[in-house]
Amino acid sequence: MSDSEAEAKAKAIDQVMNHAEHLRIPLRTLAKEIKTVTVKNPVGFDFVLAKGGSRDLLLSIMDSAKFGYDSPDTLLGNLAGCVARRSGFKASYREIGRGPSMHIQIGDSLCNAHIDSIGIAPSRDRSGNNMIDLSKVVAHWDRDLRPELGPLQHLDVEVLRGPSEITGGPQFGVVLSVRKKF
Repeated sequence: MSDSEAEAKAKAIDQVMNHAEHLRIPLRTLAKEIKTVTVKNPVGFDFVLAKGGSRDLLLSIMDSAKFGYDSPDTLLGNLAGCVARRSGFKASYREIGRGPSMHIQIGDSLCNAHIDSIGIAPSRDRSGNNMIDLSKVVAHWDRDLRPELGPLQHLDVEVLRGPSEITGGPQFGVVLSVRKKF
């Protein structure tokens, strides 16, 4: 690894650690070992927790009151957390907000912390589950998810908005399509 690559990785780790610290998540003390580091969107890293660290990480996420859960029991929570589950993580927590937001994924032996450039969870419900803003999903998909998807990176997401033909009120829909890379 070149010096510039090592410097970029150190900067990415520091950026995520500082953001976590600001949210009262003690990643510096909980992360026993840092694994894969991503320096482009989303900036973040995989890490291994010390023994008992999963419990401490979950408690700090709940205590901060600044995160919501991507609940697989809700349609949008299930969709929002599907990439995390596909990657082997059991739980997905997002910082509440519309701008850059921390996303922490917790697995049995490996966890991930990264900063999404687009926050898709501006609020949470009474149960602590994320309320997903569909108007942010497309930008989040393009900037933060597409680079992680490997063979699925050719999927496009389109959010449809318009008046309902039945009620006349607002209507939303999500369309997944495959695009060919030229």
